[in-house]
Amino acid sequence: MGQKAKALTGLLIIITFISLLLAAGAGYVLKQEMDKRKALEQKLQSNESMKADLDKNLQQTKQEVERLLAKLSDGDSQIANLTKELQTEKSNSEKLISDVGNLESQMKQEKIAKEDLSKQLEKAKQDLATKEKELKSITDTKSELEAKLKDLEAKSQHESVQLEKIVVKQGVAASSLEGKIVSVNREYDFVIVDLGKKDGIQIGDILTVYDKSEPAAKIKVEKVYEALCAANFLPQTQKDKIKEGLRVSRP
Repeated sequence: MGQKAKALTGLLIIITFISLLLAAGAGYVLKQEMDKRKALEQKLQSNESMKADLDKNLQQTKQEVERLLAKLSDGDSQIANLTKELQTEKSNSEKLISDVGNLESQMKQEKIAKEDLSKQLEKAKQDLATKEKELKSITDTKSELEAKLKDLEAKSQHESVQLEKIVVKQGVAASSLEGKIVSVNREYDFVIVDLGKKDGIQIGDILTVYDKSEPAAKIKVEKVYEALCAANFLPQTQKDKIKEGLRVSRP
């Protein structure tokens, strides 16, 4: 009986020791679990705080993105306006370049026209100088001729020359008015004939010039004096054959 009690006591001691060990292990495990849970809770709190911060940052980021999108939209609108303005400026520049080209062309044409006008003016000046010389020469010649006409007219009136002759052609007698060339002006293509108003000569009369007995030319009376007249050569007249002293007749 005593041995069984000892054995039972030893068993109880062992069981108690095991129980204490189990309790200590359970307590340690429990403590570990509690520490682990506490750590997890702290980590959870930290995560929640981080989540809040992330949410806040996300919200700020969204707002920033929206602001940037609005700014980008404004930028696109400004780019569109600038593109339109650039296109307008380009069109204006092209028009300006075209206008400048046209202006340069007009200026070139005006320059050419001015040069042509200058040349024409210079030529006109030269022509005017030439005409003035010709006019002076004509005036001088006219004065000389008028003086000569007056002298010839005075001589004709003084001598009272009557130039009425009879010309017989082909056996038929007929009366005609005859005179002679007293002066030839080859520069201005006219002659002076000693027939005038007293002989019945009129402006427009056609006179025939004879070289010996052959007709050499025809002349047309342009101016009539008392005893003289001035006549121009008619076209196709061989002027080199006309000379002073040739007989002149009006039928």
